[in-house]
Amino acid sequence: MMMISLKSKPKRSAFRILVLCFLMLFTLVPIASATVMPDPVTNLHLKANGGIEWTNPTTPYTSIRIILVNRTTNKQVHSTIVSAGTTTYNYGSLDSSKRYMYTLNTILNGVYSSYASLYIN
Repeated sequence: MMMISLKSKPKRSAFRILVLCFLMLFTLVPIASATVMPDPVTNLHLKANGGIEWTNPTTPYTSIRIILVNRTTNKQVHSTIVSAGTTTYNYGSLDSSKRYMYTLNTILNGVYSSYASLYIN
């Protein structure tokens, strides 16, 4: 009689074992695709020649996104991505009658840091 009851539920038992293994897999193994947000640049300031300069984070990052916005019209003027290790950038001459803002984000595996901003004028 006992053998009959074991033979009548093998599909359910196999399914339960698979579900249990699946749940254990995600509770015991950390998810490798989770990426930590990189640290932002610091000490962002205007140089004498009109360019900008900053200090890079000591934590890992792969590149830096630089965005220049015309605050007078509230429109993006320029956007670029520079390689890790870069500490200066010069867009060129800016119209002194307008107000601008630079924002910089570090990037790591497609994840952007919080931004550092510099207001000009």
